[in-house]
Amino acid sequence: MRTDLSDDDRASYSQSVFTDFLSSDSVSDAVSAARELVIPGFGPVLVEIGINRAYDTPQAAEQAKICSLIVELVANKVVTVDDVLSTTETQAKSLDDTMLDVPAAPKILGDIIGGALAKGLLQAAVLGALASPDAIEGAEARRGLLAAALNQVKAAHGEQAMVEAVAGLDIAALMAKDEEFEGHLQSTEDFLSSSGLSLVL
Repeated sequence: MRTDLSDDDRASYSQSVFTDFLSSDSVSDAVSAARELVIPGFGPVLVEIGINRAYDTPQAAEQAKICSLIVELVANKVVTVDDVLSTTETQAKSLDDTMLDVPAAPKILGDIIGGALAKGLLQAAVLGALASPDAIEGAEARRGLLAAALNQVKAAHGEQAMVEAVAGLDIAALMAKDEEFEGHLQSTEDFLSSSGLSLVL
């Protein structure tokens, strides 16, 4: 842990953790570099820097790699799952607006939460709270986040395990749309079918 850095330098070096990882693909190097930077209270800042880095790249492959690294930082105890949740909860509150500029934003947050869920770092109830209509008003943003998270679990453990992992969630309620303002959106059934997630209903 480096204690000789200014806040600006710490943030700048944190940017480099994610940029270097995109070039090297070395999880161990990225974890080691991040571990040097994290001091008490800095975990959420590092996660936010990572999420914003993912927002800034238009390339889906790079977005996915950054999300996977954030999950690895939790798995390797560089940051805590609470660091991730506090940051994603804040990001989720403005997700309807963010996705106007960053259409991939719901998927980015969903990939992080789903990756953590797939590794057993958090429980499905957290996903339900994060993607509830109370937390995210728009159905399109909610659906994007949920679908990404569910597909992370499905990719890691298979379809049946994914269904079992979220058995306690009311997926229909979480993905419900406002017919008056969101009537143009697909039905929940059609959305899940097109996302390869029909079995969760």
